Amino acid sequence: ALIMDTTMRDAHQSLLATRVRTRDLKKSAPFVAKNFSQFFSLENWG
Repeated sequence: ALIMDTTMRDAHQSLLATRVRTRDLKKSAPFVAKNFSQFFSLENWG
């Protein structure tokens, strides 16, 4: 099965009123890369 995670795209828009900046997403990128490597695609907006 292919899994698409849109947490980084949608969560900050819905929950934090677009206050997440690119630098914040970059801080979490190593964790996401290591722990979600099986995902087909990820979307990141900042």
